[in-house]
Order: sequence, then C-alpha cells, then structure tokens
Amino acid sequence: MTLDSAVFQFFESIQSSALTSFSKFVAIVTEPLLLLILAIVISGFFYFNDKRPQAVFLFSVSAITALVNESLKQIFKISRPVSTLIQETGFSFPSGHTTFAVVFFTLITYIFTRGSSLRTRVFAYVVSSVIVLIVVFTRIYLQVHWLTDVLGGLVLGGIILVIGILIHKKIISSD
Repeated sequence: MTLDSAVFQFFESIQSSALTSFSKFVAIVTEPLLLLILAIVISGFFYFNDKRPQAVFLFSVSAITALVNESLKQIFKISRPVSTLIQETGFSFPSGHTTFAVVFFTLITYIFTRGSSLRTRVFAYVVSSVIVLIVVFTRIYLQVHWLTDVLGGLVLGGIILVIGILIHKKIISSD
C-alpha cells in the first residue's frame, strides 16, 4: 500500500458530517480563484493608497502563482482521487488550494506585519501557518487530493514565496 493510499484510508475512517461541512466551507473560502481576486482587490487598495511597491509585489506574486500552478497541472496531468464528498475538476498535482494558501496568507502576513514587533509577527505567522495546515488537512479529508499533491503545493508555494520575497527585498534595498 502506498503512502497516498494509507493516508486516504485514514481520512476515510475519520469522516463525520461536522468535519465534512467544515472542510467544504474551507474549500469555498480558500478557492484559488477567490484568493487571486482578493489579492487583486488588496493590490488595488495598495495602489490607490500610494503603496505601489506592495501592490505590484502582491499582484505579481499572486499572478505568477496562478500561472505556475496551472502550468504544472497541465504538465503532470495527475488524476484526482475519486471523492464521494465533493466534486472537483481538473488535475490533481500540485494542489492549487494549498499552493495559493501558502503564498496568499504568508504574503499578506509579510506585507502587513513589516515593522511590527517580533511578538506580533510571530503571532501572525503562526495564525497564517495554522490556516495553511487547515487547508492541507481539508484537501485530503475531502478526498480531492493525494498527500503528494498537497506536499507538492506546500513546496511550490514555499519556493514561489521565498523567490518573491527575495526579489522584493532586493528591489527595496536598491531604491
């Protein structure tokens, strides 16, 4: 039995109506397209409030995330597990919900806590990490992704995030 199959069976064994309802709610509010639209709206807010570097940063990293994630899905073309809890379409790897959760919630934390106290930043990053872990859990729980899909999403989101922040810091320091 593969690790993906073992994890899948474990999540089947813990199903409950309350957990399913919660997971469906998380799936809706962390839909990648919704997070992309939210990133665009926040970028617009920054742009029109003389925070153009933050606007460009958030918009560009979010757009790149969407493009890279969708491109990788088309390259790998891995089928989703068969879910009896919700219906999803498209390819499975990497998990778009996971990738976008990593990038979106961490970028928002990074942007809004710059200059804050260490205590505030640590708290914000812990909250952001918990949100990401909830997304990871619910994607597997809802049987729409394999463990490897969400791990791939975590890695991809982390890579995009680190590269984006490094470029952002380089641009800011050269101004």
